[in-house]
Amino acid sequence: MTQDVRRGHRAEPLPVEPLPVGPLQAVVSGFATVTVGAFVAAGIVFGVVLIGGILSEEVLRLPSVYDVAFRASLAMVLLWVALMIPAEMVRNVVDKWMRLRAAEARFAAPEAPRLPAAEHRRLRADPYGSLVAVAWFAVVLGPIVVLAAFVAGLGPAVAVGVTLVGIALTLGAILLFVTARRFATAWDARAARLPASVASARRRHTPTRGWNVAAAVALQLGVYAFFGGVVLRQPCRDCDPVDYGDSPIEGLIDVLVGLGGALVVVPVVLLLLTTLPHLVRTALAERRTLRAARAGTLQPGDEVAAQLLDLGTLERLAYGLTVLGFTLLMLGGTSWGALANDHAASEDVAALEALHVLLAPGAGLVLAGLAAGIAGVVEARSRRAAIHAALPGFDCAPPAAGQPDGGSTLGADRAGFDAGGGSDGGGADTGGGSDGGGGGGD
Repeated sequence: MTQDVRRGHRAEPLPVEPLPVGPLQAVVSGFATVTVGAFVAAGIVFGVVLIGGILSEEVLRLPSVYDVAFRASLAMVLLWVALMIPAEMVRNVVDKWMRLRAAEARFAAPEAPRLPAAEHRRLRADPYGSLVAVAWFAVVLGPIVVLAAFVAGLGPAVAVGVTLVGIALTLGAILLFVTARRFATAWDARAARLPASVASARRRHTPTRGWNVAAAVALQLGVYAFFGGVVLRQPCRDCDPVDYGDSPIEGLIDVLVGLGGALVVVPVVLLLLTTLPHLVRTALAERRTLRAARAGTLQPGDEVAAQLLDLGTLERLAYGLTVLGFTLLMLGGTSWGALANDHAASEDVAALEALHVLLAPGAGLVLAGLAAGIAGVVEARSRRAAIHAALPGFDCAPPAAGQPDGGSTLGADRAGFDAGGGSDGGGADTGGGSDGGGGGGD
């Protein structure tokens, strides 16, 4: 709390203001919906293809074109993941650098507003973790390449070349480790100098709903049942499939595989069906918050905390659009993936070309998701700025690590806020800088 001891009264708290978002920053940040959407779609397609492939072979006995389609879909999954991993690494570094420079330009002056605690916490996380991941990959790959050069029976010239590549990978890994550490240290020193607000409240954990527990249990039981049936049919990868004849085990295998597949698919479908109502509830909450902020009647609470810390409606919609779009793109390109399969019949590859009709809507959904993501970044910043303007000195931090579900410090801290509490934001890294919050009822 900032107090003027000489005059004997409490000074006004310094304002809290979100990071500025320019057009280029909005595009870079919004592009996360594309990269993350591709990763989520890859996981969905991989799971569906894995279960569908086993079902088609063990239970449904589908025509060969389905087997070709499943294998080709995996090729498209790998292709998109291979493209999006470096794209997300570059995007993350550029996004963090733009945010840091914008923060230094806006918040460096002593009389400048203070960064929200949650944004300061995210800004303190350096963007070089991907370099460390690449370095570890190179550390493992380097010796493997050198070993392969000796055991593969390559010619002398090729063996020397491969060995040099392995040595270069190892030396490059060491350089990446050193570089990433130095960059991270310099980054933290710059981010720590930025003035952050001290959160006057900490958001409570959202209690786990019974539906979520039931869905998680169903998914786990489905996986166990499904692969239990698979193991009964083929105990190992190189084993021949076991035919139990007229034994009841044959029927048990069909039940386990069919029931397991249903227990995996049904909760996922129901989750997708509940997405739209959740988006509507979030949009209505955002509208209520903005209306109260403009009318000057906004009060701190859980709904306000959600507006400050969670994704907005547009951002959630953007992720949904890109996930659906990339799913269609991966399925629509299966005929191209089938070209890499030497055992695929030409008529099966030709049949898969009918899926090309999914490419245009898939690309359209991805572009729509990108547009919604960019708009969502701008809208979220504007909404949070309105909240901070309506509640001077109020800020909210994420839940504490050991805080039990349902517990909240919002109630106690709100009383302190109403009594005149707030944050002066003094200091570059008080409690709020390291864990997203600090003061208040902790």
